Amino acid sequence: MQQQYRPIVPGPTSPSPGKEPPRKNPNPNLNPNPNAAGWKKRVSTACLACKKSKRKCSGIPPCDNCRALNRECIFDETLDQRRRVAAKRTAEELEYHRDMLNDLFRLIRTAEEHRSQRLLEIIRNNAPPEEIRAFIDETLAEIREREQGGRVEGATAAAEKDKQTVGKLEQLRRRTSSSSMAGAPPPFRRKVMDVHFLCDTPPIEVPARPWTAVTDDDQFVSHLVSLYFTWEYPFYAFLDRDVFLRHMKAGEIETELCSPFLVNALLATACHYSEFSESYAIPGDIETKGLSFLREAERLLQDLDDEEYRLSTLQGLLLLHGRYAMSGQDNLSDMMLDRAIRMAEKAGYVSQDNDEPYELGRVEEESDESIALKRTIWGLYQLDTVTYPAVLKPNRIKRVNIAKIQRAPIEEDRSSWLPYPMHKAPRLSYHGTYLHEACRLSEIAADVSQKLYAEGYESLEDKERLSQVVDKLLIRLKAWHEALPKEFDPIHRPPAHVLLLQMRYYSIVITMLICPSGSREQFKPLDLPHSEQKGSADSICIASARAIARLARIHQEEYGISRSHPFALYAINMALFVLIGAWRRDLLPDLMTDPDFIGMIAAFSVVTMRSVRGLHVRAMFRQSQGPMILQSDEDIGRLPEALREVLLDDQPENSEATLPLSSERQSSEKDDNSKAVADGSSLSSPGDDHSTSSGTKEEEQRRPESTGGGDHQSGGEEEEEGSTLCEMLSRYEELNLGQESRAD
Repeated sequence: MQQQYRPIVPGPTSPSPGKEPPRKNPNPNLNPNPNAAGWKKRVSTACLACKKSKRKCSGIPPCDNCRALNRECIFDETLDQRRRVAAKRTAEELEYHRDMLNDLFRLIRTAEEHRSQRLLEIIRNNAPPEEIRAFIDETLAEIREREQGGRVEGATAAAEKDKQTVGKLEQLRRRTSSSSMAGAPPPFRRKVMDVHFLCDTPPIEVPARPWTAVTDDDQFVSHLVSLYFTWEYPFYAFLDRDVFLRHMKAGEIETELCSPFLVNALLATACHYSEFSESYAIPGDIETKGLSFLREAERLLQDLDDEEYRLSTLQGLLLLHGRYAMSGQDNLSDMMLDRAIRMAEKAGYVSQDNDEPYELGRVEEESDESIALKRTIWGLYQLDTVTYPAVLKPNRIKRVNIAKIQRAPIEEDRSSWLPYPMHKAPRLSYHGTYLHEACRLSEIAADVSQKLYAEGYESLEDKERLSQVVDKLLIRLKAWHEALPKEFDPIHRPPAHVLLLQMRYYSIVITMLICPSGSREQFKPLDLPHSEQKGSADSICIASARAIARLARIHQEEYGISRSHPFALYAINMALFVLIGAWRRDLLPDLMTDPDFIGMIAAFSVVTMRSVRGLHVRAMFRQSQGPMILQSDEDIGRLPEALREVLLDDQPENSEATLPLSSERQSSEKDDNSKAVADGSSLSSPGDDHSTSSGTKEEEQRRPESTGGGDHQSGGEEEEEGSTLCEMLSRYEELNLGQESRAD
C-alpha cells in the first residue's frame, strides 16, 4: 500500500512580470505569520541598559536602543526570576548554604577544641563567607585524613567518641557564654537579615574604639548613644551632650570629659531602649540587657582611685545608679548614688548641711570643663530631689555650691530633638529652658522633702502646722506651673522630657496631699484651711492623676510609651493607685469604663514588661490591687483587656519580688554587695536580684497603715495591707534605694 504524506508547503514563487517582490519585514519582532500580521512578538527580557534607563527594549541583542546609541547591549537572563535559570540559581544557593551549615555543625562536633575556637574567632571578626568556607573545608579535610588513618574499634569506641564530642560541644558553649559575659565582641550580625538594622540610621555617629572592648561595631555603638541622648539624657541631663560627643569622637582617652568607664556605663544604660539582639547577653532575656557593657564598666570602675576626683567618674556613677535600679539591684543602685554624692561633697560642689556655700573661682570664658561641671552637679541635684522625695524621704543635698547655667530666652532656645528611631520630623527641644525650669522645680521639691518628710508631726498643733506648710508649698508649686512657657503646654505636643517634667509636678502634688508626713502614721485628710486652692485634697489628687493620664496619652500618641523614661512608670503607677483608691471610696463612678484609667492601665501594661524593675512594680500592683478589684468572678468579665493581662494572664516567675526582705537577709546581702564591689567580682549576673524573697510576718506587721486617696478612716473600716498609695511608695522605695534604706 502506498504511504500517504502530508502535502509540503509550496516554496516562494518568482514574481510575475510587473509586480514588485515582497518586502522583507524590517522589524523582526513582528509576527511573520500572515494570519496574524501586525501583532508584535512578546519581549520577555530587556537588556541591562534599557532596564536602567527604563526604555522599551526590542528584546534581541543588540537591541534597537543600544544600536542607535552605539552602546554595549547585555542581556542577563539570570536576573529574571521567572526563568528556570533563576530557580536553578536559587536552588544552588540554598544547597550551598545548607551544606555550609551542616559542615559547620560537623566541624564543631568533631574538630579539636582549638580549631573550634579558631572558627568562632573568624566569625566574630566579620570574615566573609568565602573565608569561613575555606577554613571549614581545610579542617574537615584534616579530619577525614585522620579518620582514614585510624582504626575503627567497634561500637563501644564510637559511643565513647560521641560522648567526648558532646562534652567538647558543651565546653565550647560554656566558654563562648563566659567569653561573651566577660566583654568579648558579640557574634557577627547578619546585616542582610535584620530589617531594623537596614532601616536604621543613627543621628549621632561615634566610634566604638578605643572606648569599649565589648564591640568594635561603630554603628551599633552610635545606635545606643543616639538612644541614650534621645530618651534617657534629657530628664536629668547630668552630661553636656555637645561636650561629651566632641570628646568621644576625638578618641582621646586621657581627657577628663570622656572615659571608657563613662562610655560603657552609658552604653549599658542605653541598651534598655534598644530592640537589637546585640543589646542582650542572652537573647530575649530582659535581665541581661546591656550586661556585657555593664561588666566592662564594673571592671573599669575597680581600677579607678576612690580618692581621685574625676568628672567622668562622677557621671559614670550616676549612670550606674539608674542602670542598677532598672535591673532591680536596689542596694547597688543606692551605693552608686551615695558614692556620687560623697564625691561631689568632697570636691566642695554640694553640701549636706546648711553651711555657707563654697565659692568657686569665676571663669571669664566658659570652657568645656566648666560647662560640663555645671551640668553634672545640677543634674546630680535633680536626681537627688527626684529619687528621695518620690519615696517620701528627705533629699540629701541641702545646697549646691555652684552657679546654674544661664539660659537664653526661649525665643533663642532653638536646639532640636529627634524622637529616634521613629521616622518623625525633629521638633524644638527647648532644652535650655527645660533645664532652668527643672532646677526650679527641684528647689521646691527639696523644700517639700525637708519640711514634710524630715520632721515629725505628732500632736494636734503639729498637724495644724503641717497643714499650713502643705498649703504654702502647694501655692509655690502652682505658681511654678502657671509660669511655665506656653510652648510647654501639652496641647502643643512638646518633646517627651517636657511631658515628664509636668508628670513630676503632679506626682509631687499627690504625695504632698496623700502622704504629707511621709510613710508614717496618717491622720484625717488635709482640709487646707488657709489655702487659696479650690476643692478638697481628694479632688486635687484625682485631678492630678487625670492630668498624668493625659500626659501619658500624649506620650503614647506622639512617641509611643515603650521607650519612655523610667520616671513615667513611677508617675503612671501612682496615678493608678489614686484612681483605684478614689473608686473604692465611691468618689468616682465605674472605673472600668473610665477612659483615663483604661488608657493608663494600657500604658502600664507595656512599660512594666520592659525591665526587671517594671516586672517588680507589675507584681506589686497585682498583689496589692488585685484583691481589691476582683471581688467576684463577675468582676473578671468587666476588666479592660490590659488590666486583665496585668492581674490574671501573665504571672512572672519573680512576682514576689516586691515584698521586703527580712532584716537578717538585708544585712547579709548588703555585706555581700560591698564585698563584691571591693574585690571586683561579678555584680550583675542574670537573676542576681537582691529583692526576690518575701518578707517575714513580723516585718509585714511593722508596716504603717495609710490610705489610698488622701483620707484616713480612723475608727472606721480598716484598709487592707499594701493596698494604699503610701504603702506602695514605701515598697517602691526598696526598688529605688535598696532594702537598707528603710532603716535610715
